[in-house]
Amino acid sequence: MSAYQNAGVGRVSQRFATEIGRTYDLSFYSFTGDPANRLGYGFGAAGISWITVPTTSFGLTKASFVASTASITLNFYFSTQPQRGSLRLDDISVLARAPLPAKVPEPATTVLLALGLLGVGAVARRRPRRS
Repeated sequence: MSAYQNAGVGRVSQRFATEIGRTYDLSFYSFTGDPANRLGYGFGAAGISWITVPTTSFGLTKASFVASTASITLNFYFSTQPQRGSLRLDDISVLARAPLPAKVPEPATTVLLALGLLGVGAVARRRPRRS
């Protein structure tokens, strides 16, 4: 995407499906010919994160978010100065992180727990009963 000589702030957005509670990683490259040009991004109704855009070559920006709804809008906001360069975005990527595996006790932990319970049972069984 390229933005050229606009007087004010423009926006480009894309809505996509998400899985609630899952973490997503955003990455993109940006470049501008003038330090007065600005670029920001945001997810849904969240605030804008303005970034420092490189002026000599493309720079990588990375961010992450946790989905709170079944779909979300990724917004890019840009402000370029009239007659003073342009702003460019490239290779925009949003990837879901692999879900964390369910926590399952290790077999050794289960065996130790079972042996401990058997030991407690054996001690309780050997104790003489009081009347």
